[in-house]
Amino acid sequence: MEIVRIYQSPIYGSEFWAVHEPDRHRLDVFEMRCLRAMLGVSIFDNIRNNSIRQSLNITSFINNVICRRHMKWARHIFRMPQHRLPHQAYINSFSKKGPPGRLTIRWKDQIWRDLDMTIQEAESQAEDRTEWRRLTRQSAKGHTGLRI
Repeated sequence: MEIVRIYQSPIYGSEFWAVHEPDRHRLDVFEMRCLRAMLGVSIFDNIRNNSIRQSLNITSFINNVICRRHMKWARHIFRMPQHRLPHQAYINSFSKKGPPGRLTIRWKDQIWRDLDMTIQEAESQAEDRTEWRRLTRQSAKGHTGLRI
């Protein structure tokens, strides 16, 4: 049986999101709800999430997909000429504070946190495609989201 990922539409444009922990949890819940619907089981059937994933041969989590998209876009931005608007928006440090109660994480802060390195190191690593892919896969594994 071949499973088609049905969550491509809800994560459209996720390359540009700054995903917070509550959002990651909501995405995990959404993904498991979709997988349970595919199997025709309810949450009240007491079937573990890992069992559902194994029966559908699902190996990656939705948060891993989003993290990989972030990294792909980050590499593109790092290598982009400085006169391009996306690169200028990336290097710009916006000094205006957001509204009260808003979480303060920015997209580039999330990239730095996911990669666990300085921006200079990340920009130099982005030049080497194979090394960047290795870093991307490594950082995406940290976003499994669901507690096992």
